Amino acid sequence: MNNSIVNTLMGNKQSKPLTAPVTSAPSSPEPVTSAPAVVMQENDYSLLPVCYGKKFDDKLEVDVNAVKKFEHALYIGAEASRLLYCDVGILKFSLTKAFGLSPDILNKVITHYDGKYRFKKTNLLNRISSNKQIAPDSYELEPCTSFENDGKKPLMRYISSPTDTTCGVISPETLQSNSNSIFTSTDCFVVFKGSSSLRNWEKNVRSVFPGDFAKEVSSLGLNAPSGIAIARSFVTPIVEIFDEILKGIQEVCPNATRIFVFGHSKGGAEAELGGMMLSLCMGNKLPNVTQVHVISYGSPKVVSPTSKDAINNAFFVANKGNFTLTRVESVGSIVGDTVTDIPPLMVHPGWGNKSNTLDELRTKFGGVSVTDNKRNPATWPFNESLDLWDITQKFKLDAEVKKVIGEEISKDVKGGERSTYLRVRGSRWAPNPHMEYLGMFFLGSQRIAGMANPAKTQGDRKEVPGSNVNKIFIANLFPECTKYMYVSWNSLGSSLDVVSDVETTAKDVKSKFFDSKGGKTRRSKKSLRRTMKK
Repeated sequence: MNNSIVNTLMGNKQSKPLTAPVTSAPSSPEPVTSAPAVVMQENDYSLLPVCYGKKFDDKLEVDVNAVKKFEHALYIGAEASRLLYCDVGILKFSLTKAFGLSPDILNKVITHYDGKYRFKKTNLLNRISSNKQIAPDSYELEPCTSFENDGKKPLMRYISSPTDTTCGVISPETLQSNSNSIFTSTDCFVVFKGSSSLRNWEKNVRSVFPGDFAKEVSSLGLNAPSGIAIARSFVTPIVEIFDEILKGIQEVCPNATRIFVFGHSKGGAEAELGGMMLSLCMGNKLPNVTQVHVISYGSPKVVSPTSKDAINNAFFVANKGNFTLTRVESVGSIVGDTVTDIPPLMVHPGWGNKSNTLDELRTKFGGVSVTDNKRNPATWPFNESLDLWDITQKFKLDAEVKKVIGEEISKDVKGGERSTYLRVRGSRWAPNPHMEYLGMFFLGSQRIAGMANPAKTQGDRKEVPGSNVNKIFIANLFPECTKYMYVSWNSLGSSLDVVSDVETTAKDVKSKFFDSKGGKTRRSKKSLRRTMKK
């Protein structure tokens, strides 16, 4: 897994620390002869039992194939999370050609199309006129004749609000075939985009201010448990586009019985909270959906410490494995992902501690040797070569990518390969572990000058006659084309402006919602969490 750490934040509360020697490359797998036949008897609210084809309270045996399926699911979630940072036109090419191939291939494919269409990724008209809104050309490189495209079922629905909260609903039909996949034609992927602008990062910082979960989602007709304090700055923007998300699921995945929710960074926080909201729709707004499974990558904290037990009982325990969370953290050679430690007065949902590592899971459940949480030949889930990440394999990687895209790799991008495909030599070469997850690189996804959100907020947030300002941007992606349009947006007010008196509010927040410990945690260098509970 290229030194990424799976922090399935649904882990055993009594997991023991595991230390492993640092190695420069994966070693050959060696069976662990002392591994017992049955290795787990506790309730497990992560995705692992699903990969075994068992229930949350079943006993799990040593099975390397189940671990391989688990790792494949983690990779797919990371790939989907990275794809959503792409502009729609570039996303369409990358999604249809490389989603589900190894992360090395997909990274390079994204880099290619970013370079090829770099001049179409800016929108000068939006910068000149404050009263107009036209998405950059990169959002519609091959336009359809209509949004419905003659009634064809879209492969994906892309949704972006004026406050830059972006969600994608993706059909499992887009996924490349793989014998290690747990995904079926009756699944659906819902993905939230992470931070790519200063406004997004402000939401991360302001997430310390809580709101009542039940109150925040009541306008949607969702019956959430009362008395649960969550990070309001992540929930309010989801509420504003939630009806469009439900429409997307119904149109892209009409036969879905399971929903898999992914997201990186801010998108990870939104995936966790949005996944809970989707679980409240099971059997009513989504009558055929019976399971919701969340995988988040580098997520900030989203729950008040005093509400942690309540949210765990209401969503994990009560749903008996039909709602799961697998929270993933990445580490570098010196320090781990610090975004997962903010805001300081919040905590993560689920169970687990930072001593659980990916290698521990591989050894305990797969019976294979330790490789310092790097890619392991015994559990590598792709048909493509495991070593394509290595810089010495550059020409081999380029040859494989050319087969996928059917053309020469674009050279017309200044710094493109370095910014989008940073970790050709492994995670320890990445400038920040938050920008790399399971082989997918997020640094190149950050917007620079001129790369605006396709939706735009302005003034009092009311619609402007003759303009697309203060409207939601939605796009349909088909195999052959894309088409977007703007729809009405019901703003609930800025969740970033809830503080009128910072000093007074900070005191009220501390006294009402947080215990004396303030949810503080200590980090170890490497960690993997799965949510289990006795």
